[in-house]
Amino acid sequence: MDGVVAVTGSCLCFLVLGTIFIWGNVAIYITSYLRQFNPDVTLEDTFIVLPIIVIAKAPVNYLGARLCAYYGTRM
Repeated sequence: MDGVVAVTGSCLCFLVLGTIFIWGNVAIYITSYLRQFNPDVTLEDTFIVLPIIVIAKAPVNYLGARLCAYYGTRM
């Protein structure tokens, strides 16, 4: 069970950190993909995602710190 938790945690960490740092590069391609379904989508529509990610990440960071304090960290 510990191995599953470790792999899941590392995948989530990679997903969250990778999304924040790469969003500016990927937003152009996501916008062009979304234009296939709705031609009115603009870059301004997809750039709003980055602030949403940052705002959503704040409570998750707090929760992660609480979980680390409760369960402890292991290396």
